[in-house]
Amino acid sequence: MKTILVTGGTSGIGRIAARALRDKGFKVVVVGRDGRRLEALRTESFETIQADLSLVRETRKAAREFRERFGQLDVLLNNAGAIFGDYRVTAEGLERTFALDHLGYFVITTELLDLLRASHGRVVSVSSGAHRLGKLDFSDLQMKAGYKSLKQYCNAKLMNLLFSNELARREPGITSNALHPGAIASGFGVGGGWFGGLFKVVRPFLLTEEQGAQTSIWAASDPALDGVTGKYFIKQRERMPTAAARSVEDARRLWTETEAIVERIPR
Repeated sequence: MKTILVTGGTSGIGRIAARALRDKGFKVVVVGRDGRRLEALRTESFETIQADLSLVRETRKAAREFRERFGQLDVLLNNAGAIFGDYRVTAEGLERTFALDHLGYFVITTELLDLLRASHGRVVSVSSGAHRLGKLDFSDLQMKAGYKSLKQYCNAKLMNLLFSNELARREPGITSNALHPGAIASGFGVGGGWFGGLFKVVRPFLLTEEQGAQTSIWAASDPALDGVTGKYFIKQRERMPTAAARSVEDARRLWTETEAIVERIPR
């Protein structure tokens, strides 16, 4: 039986994807922060690990727990993410969107690379069409100056694509692909202010969570994608991301600078 690790699988498209993958016969392990939601999933035959993936130390701990308990990883579905309305830092001093949406993917993946190599596994990273509005300032990746929540979210989704592409180049023994799930009518990232008001207006025209989860389910499980790597998918079709997302130079630089940030966090 193949084992799939799903981050952010306690709600939204992550939970729907986890259920669908379980129903396809995979052993599904869900990593999430909310203990009550994880307990509910355990009643549905899921394995769970509790961790706040916005914290590097907790993400490393989750990876260690996964390795000790399961010892096999065939698919990693990087799904956990959020958009935060104001600038705040985590207990480790990192801006929250950057920490969860980018570092969460980077750390859980790199900490489990040995298992993925052993299984010739897949990494699937949920990005977004919002990456098209992203523009990285390598002197201020955490947007300490002039923080704008939506802009930083777009930047993080661009980082997801750069990370996915660089992983594909660095690790030829595994596959690494990214996807846009579509504009979804969920509670993700919805707060007050103009963004919350706009969301209420456009909500009737958005995809359901069930529709939004389909590309994640397909990318994680379809045998036709064996050996397919370095791609970006929308509605189960390959699409071309922006030139910024395809930049080899920026992808390498982001990887190097991310490694340096992570290494400063004590183990």
